[in-house]
Amino acid sequence: MNKLWYLSQISIFEEMSREEIRDIDQLDTIHHFNWITKNTLVQTPDSTLEGLYFVKEGKLRLYKLNDSGKQFTLGILTRGNIFGELDSFSFGTRKVYIETMESSLLCSMSEPHFERL
Repeated sequence: MNKLWYLSQISIFEEMSREEIRDIDQLDTIHHFNWITKNTLVQTPDSTLEGLYFVKEGKLRLYKLNDSGKQFTLGILTRGNIFGELDSFSFGTRKVYIETMESSLLCSMSEPHFERL
């Protein structure tokens, strides 16, 4: 699949016209397309990721631990979902664990690139 198609599948871009998506693609703001294997911790409460992350393929689980160490699932992310944190924008994923439930393809956008949009 091409990059424009993937961009159109990301939830914050789905209402944009093809021309607007092409403009975003031309800015070259989305980077680091990485496959991450199943059962990999992408984030822990002590290692919060900066920037926005887009799920291109796969499935991730957001969870917290209680005092006795039991896991409580907060949500499941699939293709087109976004997670991450910027100073000016938050998806509420600070202080949570994010783990891949299957091999997943993620890409990212840094805060300076997000601000260019």
